[in-house]
Amino acid sequence: MIFFKYHSIYKFIYRDINKNLNFICILVLIITVNINFFVKESFASDAVSQDLGLDNEMWVPLIDNGRPFIVVNVQINSKSVQALFDTGAAKTLVDIELARKFGFTIESRGYIGAVGGQANYYETDLKSLSIGGLRQSGGKVGVVDMSPLRGVVGDAFSMIIGADILSQFAVEVDWDHARLRLMRSGNKSLKGMPIPLRIQAGYNHFITEFSIGDRIFRDVFLDTGAYNSAVRALFIPELMGPEPRVTDVKGAGIGGDTIVDFGRINRVKMGKMYIGSLSVEFLPFVCPCLEKYQARIGVNLLHHFNFLMDARAGYIIVGPRSSEKSVEKKSTSGIQGILKPDGLHIVHVMRGSPAAKVGLKPGDRICAVDGALMNANRNADGKRSGWSTDAPGKQVTLQLCDGRAKHLTLAEFY
Repeated sequence: MIFFKYHSIYKFIYRDINKNLNFICILVLIITVNINFFVKESFASDAVSQDLGLDNEMWVPLIDNGRPFIVVNVQINSKSVQALFDTGAAKTLVDIELARKFGFTIESRGYIGAVGGQANYYETDLKSLSIGGLRQSGGKVGVVDMSPLRGVVGDAFSMIIGADILSQFAVEVDWDHARLRLMRSGNKSLKGMPIPLRIQAGYNHFITEFSIGDRIFRDVFLDTGAYNSAVRALFIPELMGPEPRVTDVKGAGIGGDTIVDFGRINRVKMGKMYIGSLSVEFLPFVCPCLEKYQARIGVNLLHHFNFLMDARAGYIIVGPRSSEKSVEKKSTSGIQGILKPDGLHIVHVMRGSPAAKVGLKPGDRICAVDGALMNANRNADGKRSGWSTDAPGKQVTLQLCDGRAKHLTLAEFY
């Protein structure tokens, strides 16, 4: 039996509390899927035809999903679906529920090993794929069960466009006008600063560089499927001093839950483009193929720029935004939760936070904040939206659904 390894980290969809959604994060709910693909035979079993003429380099609207992720409408086998553009995914994937709904024929190809467990891996024939002006036919796409993520991301997407496709073209993302387009490699339509970008042989990883203070990180994994950027945990003393203010955040994925250290670093730059302060995870990169990388760039960094990435041509161009629209909200409560019709379900309390100090725990359910009901339907009116990131020093009363009340004094804790 021949097997091929593919490694990927997916980080999915954060929700602001002022969105009318069934899932809403008070700060973040980090979805982590470290995937190793073990398959019975090569992916490239069929001929693939691609067509992207210069006249077809059309703009495609980005779908508003509450955070700056790259999600667009695509057509697969003549069916319209929402797809996440994810350079961290080695291969393009569709959800098994979608494949069955549309009657796609799926074939077992082994399994994927993920953090906390394994999942079955399948393939289906790719008869046609349309993304803006791109028309592709032939080949296979992977099929996996994304239901463990659905409780968190809802119906935000049911397909992932991976590096197998994204590495073939120039991809321009215009945050200012909420749009993207695929272009022929070598097109430098965006004016800005070019930064080296390459593909790591054997893994289909996008590799670039950035700097923090005086240190330049040259082996950096570019992952548009991750919201938070990340650096190795061993750099905490160097980047944050002898007494770092570090908390933690919880992640959930196909293979299980993770809890990672989390903080903010200063003096971040891409090339000569200054960003300033940025939230990052501090990771012991558990996936063996990521051990060679010093850091990861997520969309919380990329959202500071309009950008054009072209791995085949060897660069990512970052250009200035028309206005600063990427101010990260920093939690002052320390609650991670899922907002449902029956209240806010706490899934994690961040270490050292105001929520931790008053004894809130995972499993607690909040029914009201300062007298305003907390449920997915009530939240649509905007009352108390953003309370978890209000100014430090502000007092907030949380009414738990079991009758208890907790009085929080919001504070900076990381």
